[in-house]
Amino acid sequence: MTFALVGVGAGVAALGGGIQMLTAQKGKKEKALESFAQGMPKYAGSSALDQYYQQSLQKANTAATQSALYKQQQQQINRQLGMGLSGAGGQGDVARLIQGTTDASMRSLAGAEQQKEGRFAQLGNVTAQKSAEDMRKFQINQMQPFEAKYNLLAQKAAQAAQQQQAGLQNIIGAGTSLMSAAMMNKKATTPSTTTTG
Repeated sequence: MTFALVGVGAGVAALGGGIQMLTAQKGKKEKALESFAQGMPKYAGSSALDQYYQQSLQKANTAATQSALYKQQQQQINRQLGMGLSGAGGQGDVARLIQGTTDASMRSLAGAEQQKEGRFAQLGNVTAQKSAEDMRKFQINQMQPFEAKYNLLAQKAAQAAQQQQAGLQNIIGAGTSLMSAAMMNKKATTPSTTTTG
């Protein structure tokens, strides 16, 4: 009778361990976690920084002679030349006016080139900021979801391994109980042989 009860208990434990190994019933939770990880918000970055970068790039790529400052200075130089020619008294005055205009144009071009160099420096600063922003975007939109998914899969694998190990231990425990019960039953049913001398 004792062996039968132990056998039933061990059978139930083994069946429970097998069921535990085969059916985790964790699929809904896993899908919910995956869905949550997939729904991670995306980082769009700074649109103001993107616009600032595009404007700086456009300004840096503008030729010095196409800058507003250079064009304005050229207009003023030409006006002054026109006024000077209208009041010039001779060839010497005209030659001095042309020389002054040429000198002023050269200074204007040098100033425009200097301004362009400043725009390139500004572009360099903005490029560094944009690079940092792009790296931040990559970190948030690519790496963090990847790491979250990796961690989720690692947790699932660990959980599945633990559940399988627990099921296997239940089956082994049931087998051990059956073996122990069988040995006890064998001892109880084997007639004892005693010799009298």
